[in-house]
Amino acid sequence: MLQYVNEFTCTLDEAGKTMIINFRQNEPKIEIDENGNENWHTVKNEISSVIMEAEGARMLASLINQVFENSESKAHHEQEK
Repeated sequence: MLQYVNEFTCTLDEAGKTMIINFRQNEPKIEIDENGNENWHTVKNEISSVIMEAEGARMLASLINQVFENSESKAHHEQEK
């Protein structure tokens, strides 16, 4: 299942061996009071949490960087054509 997220946090345990990544979605909410006044606020929904070994987190970070580098390189080559 695909989930849209627009916020995340990362935490490393004290021993530096385990990474926790929390994914959240900021959802705008509107409430209407008894007088009909609109009150807007944002609710943070927890979407998912991932716990992984630090080495796996490093590999994930490296892979994400490679994807961006390849994408930027491809875009640069397309502009030169």
